[in-house]
Amino acid sequence: MTIAQRADAARNLPTAEKLSALLYDLTTGRHVPKDSDIEGRFSITKVEPGRIWLQDDDDGEDYGPILLTEQATKLCRVGWTISGAVRKSGNRCVLVEAFQVYP
Repeated sequence: MTIAQRADAARNLPTAEKLSALLYDLTTGRHVPKDSDIEGRFSITKVEPGRIWLQDDDDGEDYGPILLTEQATKLCRVGWTISGAVRKSGNRCVLVEAFQVYP
């Protein structure tokens, strides 16, 4: 990581921490975990008001759109990573758990 990348990460850290807390609050207790949930690290690939798209950092699988509050999507940035769990539900995806957000 270059010095410029480190500076960007430090500048973005407060927003990432705020998003992390918000996603945790939005997901905690909303879904009963299932064996079919995919847990891992997911890069944010697209952001629109009220929804995001993610890509699994391990296998490149795409998930989305995932519905979130507009308050949450205003904090999301393409390229950031969400550590958590997602679930495919029909032709949509759900963020089941969110542990941490990394700029």
